Amino acid sequence: MNYKAIALSIILCAFLFLAAASIESKNLLLPDADKSEYSDSLRVWSSPFSMTGYKYSYLGKKEDVGWGGSKVKRIVQDDPEALKAVNRFGTFHKTSIILYAVSGFTLGWGLGAVIAGKEEDAKPFLIAGGAGFVVAVPLDIIGYKHLKRGVKRFNAYQRGEK
Repeated sequence: MNYKAIALSIILCAFLFLAAASIESKNLLLPDADKSEYSDSLRVWSSPFSMTGYKYSYLGKKEDVGWGGSKVKRIVQDDPEALKAVNRFGTFHKTSIILYAVSGFTLGWGLGAVIAGKEEDAKPFLIAGGAGFVVAVPLDIIGYKHLKRGVKRFNAYQRGEK
């Protein structure tokens, strides 16, 4: 039995779980969108139960934000500044999801090679997969900041604020 491969797999899974939990643990509801005062506000949050990682609620409807924020784009389309920020989110979001998928594949391939006993063949895959995750996580966080900025701008626009 290859204990190195098992230990590496456990460490990698723990790291990815903690990274996802730290992103999820942030309070992602907009602080200026108090439910009692602004029931019509658009809200976004990170969700592990979402296909894209983010959900929104608007006018009593809760859904996934869609690939690249497509569903939120339809809501904010009347405000050019908000739309620009949500479009930026879309760019970062699509890039990070593709990078997550490619990185997951290469890490899986590398771990499979380690388990099969071909550690020298696995090294480039493990390095590439790890580097992909290191790049994808900040891209995802930056994209989410753009989404929050767009939603905050849209809510101000809806209330007639500048």
